Amino acid sequence: RQAKRRQFLESLSLEERKKFICEEKEKETLVLGKIMKAKESNNHNIYFDLCFGHLMKEGEINSLCEQLSRCMHEMKSAKYPFTLHFSSYEGKIKEILERKKFKSIFVTPHEKGLEEIMINKKTIYLSPDSPNPLMDFDEETSFVIGG
Repeated sequence: RQAKRRQFLESLSLEERKKFICEEKEKETLVLGKIMKAKESNNHNIYFDLCFGHLMKEGEINSLCEQLSRCMHEMKSAKYPFTLHFSSYEGKIKEILERKKFKSIFVTPHEKGLEEIMINKKTIYLSPDSPNPLMDFDEETSFVIGG
């Protein structure tokens, strides 16, 4: 990815390159602003309950870590970004994400369990097996996804 970016930038004139980089920085600043606003308001929270990580096989843990990485990446372009919380962030999951140099302003990792870190009173557990689609959300609600 970095090689493609470098090649693309080298194909631009100096003036085009400066303009492109400035536009990138402006977009990044807007995204950071939305995220910081979401974090400060303490609304729009999604909790990933990782307490079963110790029961997972290595392949399952790797798959989970890839999915968590995609979630973090998706927050960059989200119209309404959520603050992601990883509860029971320990063991192999923590080891793999940190090996991948996991860092994100979108995520607050917690070593404590879900019940110890929940802030909002109204909680909805999300499940792919539910017959009820999530069509809307209110700011007082926190969402939980099992990992």
